[in-house]
Amino acid sequence: MATIAEQKIPFAGSRSFYESEQASFYGRIKQVDDVLLLLHKHKFIALTGQNGSGKSSFLNSGLIPALKRGHNGLAGKEWVICKTRPGQAPIRNLAYALSENDLLNPTIRSTPEQHLWIEKKLKEGISGLEAVYRQSEIFGKKNLMIVIDQFEDLFLNTDRYNNAAALNEDTNQYINAITGANFAEEIAVYVVIALGAENIIDISPYRRLQDLLNQGQYLLPRISGVDLKRIILNPLVGSKISFSPESIDAILRNLVLICACFQIFSFYYIKPGLLLKIRIRKILLYSLMIWQMLEIFNIVLPCILNYIIIIWMKEENKFLKNYLKFWYLLNPWVK
Repeated sequence: MATIAEQKIPFAGSRSFYESEQASFYGRIKQVDDVLLLLHKHKFIALTGQNGSGKSSFLNSGLIPALKRGHNGLAGKEWVICKTRPGQAPIRNLAYALSENDLLNPTIRSTPEQHLWIEKKLKEGISGLEAVYRQSEIFGKKNLMIVIDQFEDLFLNTDRYNNAAALNEDTNQYINAITGANFAEEIAVYVVIALGAENIIDISPYRRLQDLLNQGQYLLPRISGVDLKRIILNPLVGSKISFSPESIDAILRNLVLICACFQIFSFYYIKPGLLLKIRIRKILLYSLMIWQMLEIFNIVLPCILNYIIIIWMKEENKFLKNYLKFWYLLNPWVK
């Protein structure tokens, strides 16, 4: 019998799913259908959710494959997917994403000049992206979908309590570029952004973006217990790994606690500078949240360590062996 280490690990761990792993992506069928239905009404969709809720995986292994399978858009059922994230230079990164891999002009090899031309057009205002699409080979033949992950990159260096400081030329140009094509009804340019729920407040200075979010926002819900069980069991179909019903119940109970803990932890990990910027009267609230986070870790980590120790001491304890086996698969970097 093959050992766990010798078998292909069917879980992505804490990283996001890749598009190539769509066969192992479960539990979001209804949400994919919901967003596809929303795309019939709006060309700009804001996918929101807490940190760690699976927005990136949903885009990579859920929405994008569904579009490529032939979802009907303004220009038919063929889609050109442009994936990007704002980073430190949002306009430049978008221009690179549009110019690479001959996305817009399949018969013409991408050149540095093409990238510079796209970047210049995007900076011209709300009609820039529309002009780029109109002058491409795919205009009217294929739908262009721009998928922007980690949209909160735009706001990492802004003060959410001072709107004037949040407004800057680069961010304004970027937002104008990605929202402008939405107002040309016959243009088959679609945009989906992934935005952390705690960052929704950051878009308040940008009226056009706020209006679009109000129309096309989709909050990615928490995964139900039934879907969570499917996520654990379905990737193991055909393998020699199995779990007892008791093991699954214990895993589900602990995952709820650990996921809640991860969402709190990731907020402070991603935005460590926030505590230095907030007003004094907010310090107490955030301090209490950090204390809660530490209290949860104090409960969870000793439990996991105790399970491991018991497994080492009692090899015949099948329930706990399965429990450790699951966590090994879920975290493939653990050796």
